[in-house]
Amino acid sequence: MKIKKNTLLSLFAVSGLMVIGSVQANDVTLGLGVGYSTQPYLGVSNDVIPLPVIKFENDQFFFNTTKAGYFLWNDGQQKVNVNISYHPQSFKGRDSDNVNMRALDRRRETAMVGIGYDVTGVFGKLAADVSGDVLNRSNGIIADANYSYPITHDLLTLAPIAGIKWNSDKYNDYYYGVSANEANRTPDFKAYKSNSGVSPYMGAGLNFKMTDNWNAFGMAQHTFFNKQIKDSPMISSSGQTLVGGGLSYSF
Repeated sequence: MKIKKNTLLSLFAVSGLMVIGSVQANDVTLGLGVGYSTQPYLGVSNDVIPLPVIKFENDQFFFNTTKAGYFLWNDGQQKVNVNISYHPQSFKGRDSDNVNMRALDRRRETAMVGIGYDVTGVFGKLAADVSGDVLNRSNGIIADANYSYPITHDLLTLAPIAGIKWNSDKYNDYYYGVSANEANRTPDFKAYKSNSGVSPYMGAGLNFKMTDNWNAFGMAQHTFFNKQIKDSPMISSSGQTLVGGGLSYSF
C-alpha cells in the first residue's frame, strides 16, 4: 500500500488527540493504529494508512511522533517550548490520475522550527504554535491556535477541539500555487498564485483507559479550507476530513 505524505501530515498534526489522558510526566507511550483521510489534491485517491504513535514528556523535553522540543518554561500549568518537527506535506504528480496534475513540479516535505505555548486549567486547554520552514522548500510560516476541553467519565475521556491554522503566502503558493512554467506544460491549468489564509478546523479525541498501561484511542477532525486553497486548480475539495484510532501502551 502506498502511503501519501500529505495524509501523514494531517494525521500526525492531530496525533495529540489520539492518546489524551494516557501520558503522565516521564511516561513513554507507544501506539499503533489505522488512519483514514480524504485527499484534497485533484486526482489523488483517499488513503488508509498505518498510524504509529510515540509520545514522551518530562519537565524539560517532549517528543510527539514527528515533533520534539525543549521547554523554556514549564510550571505544570503553563508551558513555553522551542521545537523542531518533520513536516511531511508534499505532492508528486504520479500520485494523481489527472493529466494536468501529473505535469506539475514536485512539492517536497521539510523541517520546521518553531515556538509553542499552552496553558491548562479548569477551563480546558489553550495552545498556540508558530513555525517556519528551515530547509528552503517554501520558506513559509504556519501558525496554529486551538482550544480543547477534555471531559472525563470513569475510564473514558472525550476532548472536543476547535482551532484555526494560518499559512503564509509563501507556504500556500509553494504547495497550492501553479507557476507560469507549470501552466505552460498542462492542457487546462492557468497560472495561480496563492496568498496567505486562515483555515478553521474542529474535531474530537477519544481515549478509553483499558488498564493501568493500555489505552484505546480514536479521533476525528475536519478542516475547512480558506479561499486561497480552495481556489487553487490543484485542489478538488473545500476541506479535508480525517479519522483514526488504535491502541497505545504507557511504560
